[in-house]
Amino acid sequence: MLKIFIVILILLGMGTYFMISRGEPRQQGNFQIGGAVLSVEIADNFAKQYQGLSGRETLCQACGMLFVYDKPKIQNFVMRGMKFPLDFVFISQGRIVESVESVAPPKSGETPAYINSTTPADMVLEVNAGFVSKNKITTGDEARLDRE
Repeated sequence: MLKIFIVILILLGMGTYFMISRGEPRQQGNFQIGGAVLSVEIADNFAKQYQGLSGRETLCQACGMLFVYDKPKIQNFVMRGMKFPLDFVFISQGRIVESVESVAPPKSGETPAYINSTTPADMVLEVNAGFVSKNKITTGDEARLDRE
């Protein structure tokens, strides 16, 4: 049973790697949240969502990654492979339902932080740590995506 589980995990990992590495073009959009406007990369499939911002060195100050889901659900994220701190903004039906601020990347040998929403969300925005505070983003603020 354990061998079957390990084989399934390996196959899932290989499939994810293949999907990520095949050079799918990045979808972009403008995202208005509260009074701020960001340029966002849209992660709307499993491969893009699994990769997220992992492995990147930086994110521009007016940029973010927007994870888009078919329906609201409790969202779970992990800071695996992250190199800079993030704010997470959970959104449902065009309104902010909660945020988690200043989540640090793991230090060498440290277990990455897990971030879980407590409210179902159909979108999650990852931005540089400090964005939520600096832009006075609060629960109930409107959030809207304009795809390019």
